[in-house]
Amino acid sequence: AKDRAKFSVQAENAVNAKADAKGDITLDPARDAATDKTAELMVHGTSNTGKNRNGNLQALLDALKQPICWASLLAIFLVLVGIHVPSQVAPTFDLIAKANSGVAVLSAGLALSTVKFSLGWETIWNTFFRLILTPAVFLGVALLCGMGGDMNKISMLVMAVALPPAFSGIIISSRYNIYVKEGASTTAVATVAFAATCLLWIWLVPFCVG
Repeated sequence: AKDRAKFSVQAENAVNAKADAKGDITLDPARDAATDKTAELMVHGTSNTGKNRNGNLQALLDALKQPICWASLLAIFLVLVGIHVPSQVAPTFDLIAKANSGVAVLSAGLALSTVKFSLGWETIWNTFFRLILTPAVFLGVALLCGMGGDMNKISMLVMAVALPPAFSGIIISSRYNIYVKEGASTTAVATVAFAATCLLWIWLVPFCVG
């Protein structure tokens, strides 16, 4: 900030020094170009210091602090270690679970309405990676691991990874203004395309296993 202020004063003094007796200002294109270049370098240098240096890491840490992120991780941990919710409080969590999907869709819709939809190559690749490539890889690995004998398990595995991106990603990205446009567009396209890819995998899994 001090460097920018010092540069502004120097630039203003240089311009004032060129003013003639009538108060008109004489412009020097070469000097102005050099001045603009110096200002750009100074701003660029100051913008990459401090907390912006590790912006991606800080964004990840901030996301982990959100309940929508750490609560899901905590639930997975409790399931893995075998901790069960007491039956006395189970109805409360059932109510939250039933309302979760509707609230998530509403929040995602509000986030989508604030950004401009764009169908670019990145959105197309993200949709293909999520709905086609990832399930295909899981299907191939499952067949190599000998899961082809159980149609129900391999079908559930493929359909679980063939789902469109979760709406929680849009909420977190819009909270920190990171990857909002691409993420929202990918979620919208993948959700619509899932209507077709879902039928594709329902037909393709039994065909591959059989």
